[in-house]
Amino acid sequence: MKRWRRWAWRVARGLAVATIVVLGLWLGLVPTILEHVIAARVEGFGLARPSFRVAGYSLSHVEIGDLSVGQDDRLRIGSVRIEYRASRLLHKQVDSIEIIGLEALIRRKAGVWDFGPLAGLHGPAGGGTPGQAPFRRITLRASTLTVDLEGRRLRIPISGSVESAGASALSLDLTAVVEGAALQLTGVLDTGSQDFALALAGDAPDLGRALAAVAPSIAAALGQPREGMAATVTLVRNNGVLSLDATAQGAGWQLSRFTLSATGLEDWLRGEIDVADVQIQGEAAINTWLMLRKSSSDPRIAGKAAATTALSAIGTLQLRRTRTGSQPGWTWSATAPTVRATVAPCDLSIAASGIAIKGVSADLRMTATADATRLRVNLLPDSWITVASADVPASGRTETVGSARFVIKERENQPLLAVTLEGGRPVAALAALVAEADAPVSISAGDGTTAKVAAVRSEVEGVWNDGSGTLAGSLRISGIDASFRQKLGDGLLVADVSGASLLATSRRDFPPGREPEAPLPIEFVFRTTPGSPGVSATVAGIEATSGVVEVRGTIALSGGAPPAVSARVSLANASVRQKDAGLTMTGLEGDVPIAWNAPAGEPGRLVVKSIELKGAALPSLAGTLSVADTRADFTVDWEPLAGAKLRAEGSAAFGARGPSARAYVSVPLFEITDPKALGRLVPPLKGLLATGSFALDGYVRLSGNGLSPNIALTILDGEFKSEAWKAEAEGVFATVRLNSFRPLLTPRKEFQVALVRHATIGKLDVKDGFVAFRLEPVETDGRATGWTAYVQRGECGWVGGRLYVEDFRFDPAARTHTATVYARDLKLGALLALIPGEKVAGVGSLDGELPVTIGTWPDVRFGEGELCTPPGQPGWFKVKNSEVLGTVLENTDPRFKTDSLYVEMKKRLVNAFRDFEFDELSVVFAKDAGKGFVARVNTRGRARTGDRQEFEKVTLNFLDFDKVLRDAILISTGISDAETTRPPGKGDRR
Repeated sequence: MKRWRRWAWRVARGLAVATIVVLGLWLGLVPTILEHVIAARVEGFGLARPSFRVAGYSLSHVEIGDLSVGQDDRLRIGSVRIEYRASRLLHKQVDSIEIIGLEALIRRKAGVWDFGPLAGLHGPAGGGTPGQAPFRRITLRASTLTVDLEGRRLRIPISGSVESAGASALSLDLTAVVEGAALQLTGVLDTGSQDFALALAGDAPDLGRALAAVAPSIAAALGQPREGMAATVTLVRNNGVLSLDATAQGAGWQLSRFTLSATGLEDWLRGEIDVADVQIQGEAAINTWLMLRKSSSDPRIAGKAAATTALSAIGTLQLRRTRTGSQPGWTWSATAPTVRATVAPCDLSIAASGIAIKGVSADLRMTATADATRLRVNLLPDSWITVASADVPASGRTETVGSARFVIKERENQPLLAVTLEGGRPVAALAALVAEADAPVSISAGDGTTAKVAAVRSEVEGVWNDGSGTLAGSLRISGIDASFRQKLGDGLLVADVSGASLLATSRRDFPPGREPEAPLPIEFVFRTTPGSPGVSATVAGIEATSGVVEVRGTIALSGGAPPAVSARVSLANASVRQKDAGLTMTGLEGDVPIAWNAPAGEPGRLVVKSIELKGAALPSLAGTLSVADTRADFTVDWEPLAGAKLRAEGSAAFGARGPSARAYVSVPLFEITDPKALGRLVPPLKGLLATGSFALDGYVRLSGNGLSPNIALTILDGEFKSEAWKAEAEGVFATVRLNSFRPLLTPRKEFQVALVRHATIGKLDVKDGFVAFRLEPVETDGRATGWTAYVQRGECGWVGGRLYVEDFRFDPAARTHTATVYARDLKLGALLALIPGEKVAGVGSLDGELPVTIGTWPDVRFGEGELCTPPGQPGWFKVKNSEVLGTVLENTDPRFKTDSLYVEMKKRLVNAFRDFEFDELSVVFAKDAGKGFVARVNTRGRARTGDRQEFEKVTLNFLDFDKVLRDAILISTGISDAETTRPPGKGDRR
């Protein structure tokens, strides 16, 4: 028993010592052994010179902390936990590896990818079975891959697992988060051959942030996308050949197939070889909204269009490296045999010009080829663009253009787009597009304005080279037939254009650098076709036509400002007619500058070769004209009569209240020596013979209220004759100011004065006359519809004295006019000399007044009045044929024959009147019932011969004296029906 106890004690003591020895060996040797084993395993993955610490271990696991590879810590792991079983550990295998806090850095600098410690990473080796992975599962947690792209870093969190799939295969299931997008990576990796088949799938809702991180210039150009995309990518490496298949779909677009196969790409990226080949094929479709907007500083088209683009492409890419290895390069080529872009009907607007385009649609078919040095896109001729209608604002109204369909035309086999590349970047580009309307295009406006054009051709070409470029375009329209309506004040402008054409061209140069944007110039030429009717217009009773019209100029478009127009209008073989005025002007030629929102050009010439007014041919005229906005400045030089150099200078404008104009008109003093010249110039004055010196000066204004002149007509030493009126005036001096033509008016507070040295009308002979008058309006409903002449005083010399009227008003619309004619100091001898045959002579003077009523000329009637000698002024008269007076007395009263007393009285009176001296003499004009108009001659005096018998009072009645007086004043031919003066009527003495 004791022996057994001693043996048991020895065993226990031996076990204790062995245990102590084993524990000592465990504590002293195992960490060192683990460090060597782990270092060998890490290096077995291709990670050289690892640095770490053993944080803990047991019989079933080991923990490693602060693992780093390389001297710059570009690969670090916070913690690695390895779990194993002793039986598997003897076969150099573990159950699982958990990696927490892995951080790896990949750089791309100067075109070369630097993977750092990851460059030598390869599949694990050293398992119990050749080619078999030494683990069953690797779990990756809280890890990050950082990609440094030319100084910009993109952090990609990674988590997932890697499991042994038998033999040398590993199964990957990893999740990466790129700028908020979760991507799932699954697949199989062959650790022996390094071949793999990987699939990447997931969403990318914030692609803009990723682009901003790695390529900010591209992100700024594309803008921030509003929606993300879903994509699947399959990457396969088989026998060293790398291939990629991808599909992607986003909001309005789809990449249905993208295939890439490459040889040596990995080695080229690592900089180990100089050449790698890549082949690409793909098909894509875009179905999205095109948002077109504008900004206040850069107006553009605004609208929303639904567009679809489908394309297929194939290409090759050869990557190469320079000998220094510092810069990458490549040569590549690609072909897109079919590209089709369609735009569904949509509406667009051009805010800068107010144009609204409706129903825009397109079907564009293209092919494209590209390589490392050029890109070429051809637009196929069967492409087309349609416009349902376009609303264009013009002169306060909207014109509608359309519909129109434009087809694409080839232009000398020039491509739609050609780009020259150097080092993968564009250095030069050329673009060209030609479109023609395949049917006539119509234009209409709501007020009856219509137009139709037979053909429309548009060409656009752009060139860019070395940072500078040029954009040029042209629009050619032919066969323009148009009818135009425009209200001008109370009138309507109607214009017609036939057989015209329009050519508009534009060119914009874009110099290098950012400079202030210059206005876009558009040069245009509008002309009528020779032999066509040309242009015709009517407004306010004026008809104008022109067989040849050419408008040539420039339109400048600058931001949101209104367009600036500078042009010149050339006319030939034009004419203007005004039927109401009987005015016709033909042979009109001109070259007139026109400006809109631009400075006016130098005035252009305007010539009218032939002028006809109411059948009379007038001399030609010339002038200048320039138009800026709604204002026209003009001058007119015209010589209607020899020496009469008329000059008109002014401006005209069109405003909200209609047309307005103002002109200064002058005719310097000139002399008319041909009496018939004025009649030839003004047909209504054809029977008037006029000579003398004349001048014209003043202003003429045109407004919504009509024509308002302020014209002064001056006549110096004028002489006028009228055969129709048997009238003549000489020595006429006058300055008459007119402030209205319709009706004819003078200033209200200004009397006009005319002087006449000598005038005759019929037998009426006056001298040294003058008249002070003004022409006043006759108003109807507040408007001046006619005129009356108010004569303040009219005076003339007659028979040695003066006749005058005062406060007399002449109304041309009245049937009769009555005025009181006052006489002062009429010479009796001159007055008696009016009696035919010089039967009476005398000396003395008479004063008085006589009402005169004038109807339709020569209807002249006299009222009751009186002529008498002034008190204390005696005179005398002689009747050469006094026997006639005796006969008159006998016929009046038989007693002058039968009664001896009356017979004696008759004898004495007849003898006395042969030479009679009077102390008083008066003539009373009165209407006597049954006797008509009577002139009663009353006298008191004596005979100047013989016994000088005294007569206290003598009264003689002359009947129908108004006819005698009228016939004494008026000439018979053409004025009065009486051819001889009637003898006096009955007379008596009381």
